[in-house]
Amino acid sequence: MISLVTGTVRDKTKDSVVLMTAAGVGFELLISTRTLAELPEEGREATLYSYLAVREDAVNLYGFLTREEKELFLSMITVSGVGAKMAMAALSAMSVTELKMALIAGDTRALSRIPGIGKKTAERIALELRGKVEEPDFAAGGQNGNVPASDDDLREAVQALMALGFNSVEATRALSGVQADSVEGMIVEALQRLGGR
Repeated sequence: MISLVTGTVRDKTKDSVVLMTAAGVGFELLISTRTLAELPEEGREATLYSYLAVREDAVNLYGFLTREEKELFLSMITVSGVGAKMAMAALSAMSVTELKMALIAGDTRALSRIPGIGKKTAERIALELRGKVEEPDFAAGGQNGNVPASDDDLREAVQALMALGFNSVEATRALSGVQADSVEGMIVEALQRLGGR
């Protein structure tokens, strides 16, 4: 199995990239738009985690910027009716942190907003993956990379915002990079951001 590809970035498209290895072999990897946005410019070196999907009619290599993104993809494709294309659409529509929070919270409203995922599929994904997805590292997902609050406080703030009618994605985005060091302060700061949408 091909689990990691390192090479020079070549031929980016909206959903794929070619990495040219030192051996002179170019690997085309299908990627999410979020991974595409994080890739270095053409001519620079990049490393992507990968997953080789073999079907009767196609052999595709999927690329992921982080191990966490790959693991979430692998979890999603275990759900009945969810293929690699749909899993990549989910990873393009939401960050890893947002998607994990939606799954942990069973937030079918947020999941059904992903292109190609209807209400029934969203319910099946939430049901089958709830409790199977590791909680996200909020600090890694913060806008400034240095979130002072603990993960427990952030989870509590997300749940409070969901109780106020926001979905998990809106709540997670609003809390990304908050500077407050208490749950109450985080909620106030997030509500100010959400009020200014």
